[in-house]
Amino acid sequence: MNSNMKRVIVSFVLVILAFIVQTCIFPLLPFLAVYPNLMVILVFSFGFIRGSAWGMGYGLLAGLLMDLSSGGSLGFYTLAFIWRGTAVWDKGNSRPQKGRFRQQAEYIVWGSNGPMPISRPVSCLPGVFRYGNTQNRIHVTEKPLQLMKDVIQICEPGGRILDPFAGAGTTVLAAVEEGYEAVGIEVTDAYYKLGSDRVKFALEAKEKEESEK
Repeated sequence: MNSNMKRVIVSFVLVILAFIVQTCIFPLLPFLAVYPNLMVILVFSFGFIRGSAWGMGYGLLAGLLMDLSSGGSLGFYTLAFIWRGTAVWDKGNSRPQKGRFRQQAEYIVWGSNGPMPISRPVSCLPGVFRYGNTQNRIHVTEKPLQLMKDVIQICEPGGRILDPFAGAGTTVLAAVEEGYEAVGIEVTDAYYKLGSDRVKFALEAKEKEESEK
């Protein structure tokens, strides 16, 4: 048995051992109610000692083990998304650059957390969306509202949409106006306030308009 194979076996045993200790022993000890995450420590340790590839490998294995322990035999779907493809946002009116290609498009890399049966109540969607950049933006990367309304149609009707980088609140507003539940997360206080106010005022205006009909 060569040294590389021994290293892999030892590493695998350490991951299994950390998993057993963390999931079976720590919960039995009251003073470790908030216990250290051995899996994370192990991943970082091997990442520093043997490089990022090793750290990523242990992270994948550790994540699979932890996920399978809490989510059943298909728990790994909550860890790894299935790559489905890309779509294109054609901005059309982007700034030209001499001697270079115009930065006219942005790409939407998309996947699914599990299978996507054809029987889902979702229609056939375009692969290219053509909308100009938003004017009078309140966030530097703000997307057109109609673009986000089109993109979120990939989700089943009535679903919940999460935007972990809410910014100006465009995705949240688009989701609510299209009948989805929405959750937005924004780390910058100023943008959180601006985005929240934008969504609030837009929904209030729409509600008032409908009540006057």
